[in-house]
Amino acid sequence: MTPDTSIGMREAFNHLVGLGHTHMTYLSGPSTSWQDGIRWRALSDRCGRSPGTHLQHRGPFSPTLRGGAQAYRAWRERPTTGVIAYNDLMAIGFMREASADGCSVPGDVSLIGCDDIPFAQLLAPPLTSVRVNQYLIGVNAARGLLSIVGSNTPRSDVRDVVTPTDLAVRGSTGPTS
Repeated sequence: MTPDTSIGMREAFNHLVGLGHTHMTYLSGPSTSWQDGIRWRALSDRCGRSPGTHLQHRGPFSPTLRGGAQAYRAWRERPTTGVIAYNDLMAIGFMREASADGCSVPGDVSLIGCDDIPFAQLLAPPLTSVRVNQYLIGVNAARGLLSIVGSNTPRSDVRDVVTPTDLAVRGSTGPTS
């Protein structure tokens, strides 16, 4: 069961462009993460199809609060008005470090995370995030498991179910300053 984060990443990119952002940064996660590669390719492809937009890649960073703080410091070397982080924890670490440095989210930089963890909407401002429907992934995984257990179907014959993602727009994104 696989989330198709490329859909949500394209929505995130389009959302930032719709707010007037033309220079954006992707804060990458672990270099061994296949999801990181999918997310970067989706953003790069969208940027290539959007004249006048620029996308820089920073990282890899640990997908943690500490990794987000490190990502913020790297972003400050070449800041952009829009940032998309590998995951929500990294985005939260970025937001905390930005606040400690006097940088306002979304006033100075719009920020988007990925995975839409439950705490994302409890932050101040609430975090815009690429939403992965964990419930649907679980349902599809259970169905796949039951199809293997309830029949003589070999594991290799069970098809992967791809679950779409979408963007949960909240207060961490805003128009360019």
